[in-house]
Amino acid sequence: MKDKWSILHTEASEGWGGQEIRIFTEAQGMVRRGHRVMIAAPAYATLYKRSRDAGIPVADVDYNRKSFIKSIRSVLKLIEAHGFHVICTHSSRDSWAAGIAGRLSRRRPLVVRTRHLNIPVGKGFASRSIYRRIPHMIFTTGESIRRLITEGLRFPAERTLSIPTGVDLKRFDPTRPFPDIRHEYGIPPEAFVVGTVAVLRSWKGHAFLLEAAERICASRSDIRFLLVGDGPLREKYTRWVADHGLEERVILTGHQERVPEILNSIDIFALPSYAHEGVPQAVIQAMAMKKAIITCDVGAIGEVIKDGETGRLVPVKDPGALAETILQLGRDKAQREQLAAAAAALARDRLGMETMLDRVEEGYRAGLSLGR
Repeated sequence: MKDKWSILHTEASEGWGGQEIRIFTEAQGMVRRGHRVMIAAPAYATLYKRSRDAGIPVADVDYNRKSFIKSIRSVLKLIEAHGFHVICTHSSRDSWAAGIAGRLSRRRPLVVRTRHLNIPVGKGFASRSIYRRIPHMIFTTGESIRRLITEGLRFPAERTLSIPTGVDLKRFDPTRPFPDIRHEYGIPPEAFVVGTVAVLRSWKGHAFLLEAAERICASRSDIRFLLVGDGPLREKYTRWVADHGLEERVILTGHQERVPEILNSIDIFALPSYAHEGVPQAVIQAMAMKKAIITCDVGAIGEVIKDGETGRLVPVKDPGALAETILQLGRDKAQREQLAAAAAALARDRLGMETMLDRVEEGYRAGLSLGR
């Protein structure tokens, strides 16, 4: 008989990006497997609202620094009331509060910190304490991030586990009859479409994709660019497109839930991130949807995208190289199909949602067997 655990995820973030989506989909998957899951987040956060609407139990915990002691008490009460076996923390503020609560609890739950971003941990005592002294285990979303923890912090390797975010292979299945959404954005059916899906943050590299688009549009009239996502830089990028007279060639859609349909409707997926990445969910989704991918060897991306094998890698912050690679792949259908097929095979074999959930369960099982 498989183990069934009670799991509490904590998250201080208010937004909705890859990290929050990972928590949400992982929680749903663990519920399907028979585990009991709750998410403790601020009631005004998108994760709280979406989890509540999806039927996942939620608790309103505000991790504001001014209410630090209150948030510790709130999480401690949740642990005592629900008997959680595992506390899985994600951002800095909730990791402090929930981690301390877990350590104080007489129930002695396993405290797991998940590190999503490829950013070195600060050298100060406080930053290092939250990793070296509070969690029993650390999960990461890529092997390169795991090395930052084991080598940079000297955290015991046997207490770390790299678990890339999994993709729902039933939802992102290129053999399904998806509708072509090009007509909704005025894109001609014969156009060649380069698309990306990401929160509009600076380090996702949209500015360099826009510069590449400007160069490409000057030489080819049949290419369109579809930028899917919302975020703090949407107004800036929208204004840039208008200022350069590219409104008919570069389309910013805002946030979209129909990601499989969008990926089905593009020819190349491009994400020129230059910092912080684990393995971006959109890259894995594009792999599963059998798309040729152009990206940069940043963070853990290089663990799944091998240049010339499962995609193409270009230098960071280099719109010229990005434009040249887009044009080259646009001319070479055979190479696009070869790269897309290899990427899809890798996604099916190693990056499915069930594989991720297996790894999470494996990590919890190993952690709960450790002396605490």
